[in-house]
Amino acid sequence: AATASLHATDITWTNVNGGNWTNAANWNPHQVPGPADRAVLPLSVVVTVSSDTIVSNLDLSSGTLGGGATLTVNGAMNWTAGTINGGGTTVIPSGATLAISGGNGKSIGPRTIENHGTVTLSSGNVLGLSYGTTFDNASNAVMDFQGDASLLAPYGGTNVFNNDGTVQKSGGTGVSTLGF
Repeated sequence: AATASLHATDITWTNVNGGNWTNAANWNPHQVPGPADRAVLPLSVVVTVSSDTIVSNLDLSSGTLGGGATLTVNGAMNWTAGTINGGGTTVIPSGATLAISGGNGKSIGPRTIENHGTVTLSSGNVLGLSYGTTFDNASNAVMDFQGDASLLAPYGGTNVFNNDGTVQKSGGTGVSTLGF
């Protein structure tokens, strides 16, 4: 059975074979990250979110975050490497952030990203949407290109960027591209 933490804890994925987010044995300490916790995904494996999940913070530095359920990150999501896919939804609520950084290109798809907070792309990043991805930048949300980064759809499928918020470029000296 899944065990949720009662106090804010950093909980790190340790199963080198991948697996289901809700299995406490896949984490160190052996508990499923809950609404107050920071989940850390450092391994090059597939982690499957199969039921709706809420965490305070998430660090994705390798592997694939997948699954068909909704993952809500109420604080900070730091994405430095890896892939997000699986047909579910990732929600960044108002007041929360998704920081996309690091030298590697990142890809999403298929998945829906609902940004109600702030998404930042730092210099050198290419975020690729693929195979039916929807990126919703809601009213009062911000998509900030903090360097010469791009949001593209290079992999195929019908991909959608819905913007009711703000898209801005606050840094860099070259071009940032939003291309579909």
